[in-house]
Amino acid sequence: ASQTGPASTALSITIDTTTPAVPVVTAISDDTGASNTDLLTSDTTLIISGTAPANESVQVFRNSAQIGTTTVNVSGAWSFDYTGTTLASGTHTFTAKAIDLAGNTSAESSTLLVEIDTATPNAPIITGISSDTGASATDGITSDNTLSLTGTADPNTAITVSRSGVGVIGTTTSNGSGAWNFNYTGTTLADGAYLFTAFATDTAGNASTVSADFPVTVDTTAPSITTQPGGGTYVIGDNFNLTITATDATTLSYQWSLGGSTLSNSANRSGVTTATLAHTNISLTGFNGSYTVLITDLAGNTRTSNIATVVVNKITATVSLAGLSQTYDGSAKSVTVTTTPSGLTAALTYDGSATAPTNAGSYTVVGTIDEPTYQGTATGTLVIAKANQTITFPTPSPVTVSTPVSLNATASSGLGVTYSVVSGNATVSRASFTANDANPIMLRATQTGNANFNPATQDIVVSNI
Repeated sequence: ASQTGPASTALSITIDTTTPAVPVVTAISDDTGASNTDLLTSDTTLIISGTAPANESVQVFRNSAQIGTTTVNVSGAWSFDYTGTTLASGTHTFTAKAIDLAGNTSAESSTLLVEIDTATPNAPIITGISSDTGASATDGITSDNTLSLTGTADPNTAITVSRSGVGVIGTTTSNGSGAWNFNYTGTTLADGAYLFTAFATDTAGNASTVSADFPVTVDTTAPSITTQPGGGTYVIGDNFNLTITATDATTLSYQWSLGGSTLSNSANRSGVTTATLAHTNISLTGFNGSYTVLITDLAGNTRTSNIATVVVNKITATVSLAGLSQTYDGSAKSVTVTTTPSGLTAALTYDGSATAPTNAGSYTVVGTIDEPTYQGTATGTLVIAKANQTITFPTPSPVTVSTPVSLNATASSGLGVTYSVVSGNATVSRASFTANDANPIMLRATQTGNANFNPATQDIVVSNI
């Protein structure tokens, strides 16, 4: 006989044929690129992460080949540790499929494209500063204490700039041509020596080696003048030097100017860019005036000297005057002039007139040399003395008492004469006289002189009465 035992516990079976939601591959770690989501990295041992329905399994694929499985947590997040595999530089694709508890497998996720870049960029080069005021635009010597640094690097890399003794001072980015500029003008540097370096970091996070040191000298102190140039007064043909003494921590350069115009060396001038400006056999033109010198140190700091005034005169010649004492004779009386050196032309003036005087008197005579090379003057007094004159006085004859007789005296000057009785009994009327008795009579003819003649007299005795 058959017997039936008690019924077993019920077995509940769930049939699930629903395909799970497609997972999402979202990120890698470490993502060392420009952002943590750009999937560009220098890390060759990655962790891949993403999202999927909670508590499901996720198959992870690289370049379409499965590389492992992981589990989704209760929040729907998952990660797959792939650090045991070292990946080569290049592009890699990652996808994932979700498997639910019933074994249903989702469609494959969208591809996550990852680029691994382990190539180290070239070390950047610091090429200059701005402003570089030194002897050249690349010597790193400057009077500018608020600088910008420039250089070259691989294109589109981050440039980290450091200063010796301080460390990193900032970053900048090279452009598509590799040029870069770092603005450091917000920092005022004290006078002194500095070393700057830089390194480059590409977008994958690979860092270059450090650049070579770029030395910079900041010098804002102008040269100090200890001895100013001194001017002077010279004559044509002289030699003279202008010298300045200055000190500075660096080598100095010089540029002399005359009247504000920069000088150049010439046959009679040398040393226009040295501390001593030399002149030889100078002339009246091109050497007179105000001299200055501009002093510049290696950093471009400048100092201008005081003005040195130079006066160039003609050579002074000796002027001698002769013939300063003469006597009136009705002709012009010229003074004789001689010069040392001889043969120079001298102009004469008499009381300011170029015409020699004729009349007696005193005249101020000035002899002046005014030639291209010589100058000179002398002053004297020309004295033209009055001339002496004589009177010719013939004795009148015959003479009769009480009868007027003409007198015919003449002066050598041609001036008129007057008559008078010196002794005896007679009367004179103009140019005649009358004897009043028969005794001898002394008559006198007088010429009183004028501006040019001295007075003169002549006596006669009339006895033939």
